[in-house]
Amino acid sequence: MFNPDKFKPNPNYGTGVFRRRIRLERTMHSATAGQVHGALEDCNHGFQSTIVFHDGIVTDIKPQFMRIPFTTCDGAWQPLRKLIGAPVASSPAELLAIAPPLSNCTHLHDLTMLGIAHTQRMEAVVQYDVEVTDAKQDGVSHLRVWRTGDDGPRVLMHHWQSKNYQLCAPAELNGKPLFMGFSRWANEAFSGIANEAAFVLQKGNLVSIGRMLDVDAMQGSRAVDENGSVSCFTYSPPNNAIATRIGKTVRDFTDCEEQLLKFI
Repeated sequence: MFNPDKFKPNPNYGTGVFRRRIRLERTMHSATAGQVHGALEDCNHGFQSTIVFHDGIVTDIKPQFMRIPFTTCDGAWQPLRKLIGAPVASSPAELLAIAPPLSNCTHLHDLTMLGIAHTQRMEAVVQYDVEVTDAKQDGVSHLRVWRTGDDGPRVLMHHWQSKNYQLCAPAELNGKPLFMGFSRWANEAFSGIANEAAFVLQKGNLVSIGRMLDVDAMQGSRAVDENGSVSCFTYSPPNNAIATRIGKTVRDFTDCEEQLLKFI
């Protein structure tokens, strides 16, 4: 994770909201064959991923890079294809063993994992909406995730509060980490759809940190100079030495949630 103190701060931070929308749509072509089209958009990214499956096996993955922060991000389709041939009923741990996230684009990888899981859902369409408020003077942010299935109601799955990269509310989650160690406690605390929603919210919160920075002012910077740790396809050698940040890729959806997934 990069250190916000190294970069120019966003002068508007403290007044806005990070938003991410993920939409999964399953279409069946026969009793045993179909596809899931997944779409994800937030302030810094836009991706689509279509997972084709037949007889319980992933037979193809078709990613689309709608809006990316670095010149190398669109090369991440190659490691993602390791998931072709995987059973769609695989657990997240089994899929992670096949295609480790550090060798992939984190966000496209997450979207594809959700798409594979969606092949097994009862609903044809599922949408997640993530909201993370900028931290106020007391340092507290509100984290929320809603889930909508087919034409059903929009259900608030989790509402957390965080400070200093850990939860401070609700009381039963006080002190739980949002970064290293999150998976351990979240897998113990939540199961099923609540577990999936928790990870969707945690991943969104990670990206929301980018709102603290004037990312467009970083145009032209190299990934290796921004973040020395190996955290994804672009931030890994040798890609991090040639990855250059693209300008004018940031969108602010604070007051225009309806524009999410239009990829404007």
